[in-house]
Amino acid sequence: MMKKTIFLVAIALSFCLPVVGYAAIQCAKLFSFNESQYRKNIQAKIAELSQTRGLELKIQLSGEEIGYVPIQPPKNILPELRKLEKEWKRIEGNAEAFAQTGTEGIIWSVARAVPILERQKGSDHYYYSYDNLITVNNGDILYIFNSDQTLYWSGKIKLEYKTNYRPYPMNPQFGQQAVLEMWVHGLQKSLDPEFWAQAFLQGKRVYLFKKKKIK
Repeated sequence: MMKKTIFLVAIALSFCLPVVGYAAIQCAKLFSFNESQYRKNIQAKIAELSQTRGLELKIQLSGEEIGYVPIQPPKNILPELRKLEKEWKRIEGNAEAFAQTGTEGIIWSVARAVPILERQKGSDHYYYSYDNLITVNNGDILYIFNSDQTLYWSGKIKLEYKTNYRPYPMNPQFGQQAVLEMWVHGLQKSLDPEFWAQAFLQGKRVYLFKKKKIK
């Protein structure tokens, strides 16, 4: 009888000990959580994102706050920017190759940067939102910046609709422009289509100038 009891206890322990051991390991991990290292790891990832999207993420215990670092354009173009701002409305944000069901291709747009707290004048922190999506139209003036804030391209928007025209595979009597295997609505005249498209696909930072309405 004693031997049987010892045998049953041994079997029970063989099942319980791994569970208890796993629980002990998880508890150890929980109580040994290093907040400082956690922040460093997150900030390293943030640094990668900020290179292409111009984002500034502030880590808080309650979660992540996403902000936008304002563009610092090259000094040599500041005079022309100031001149433009007298008669044109400047919109700052990220180039966006916007497409969704119903657009039937990419619409070249800008996701406008908006102050997190718009009621606080002079705020340095911004976010960009699809609620503030603005279409790039003919006649607008666009400045596109690289991640190091050097100038990628600038010029007046002149979209044309013949370059890279392709017939639809299932409806060849009709067609549309395409670049990088994607249907698009217009391409910048006299500019390499892929060079133009990459700026929007990479979400490069931009100044978009639209003519101010005369009241």
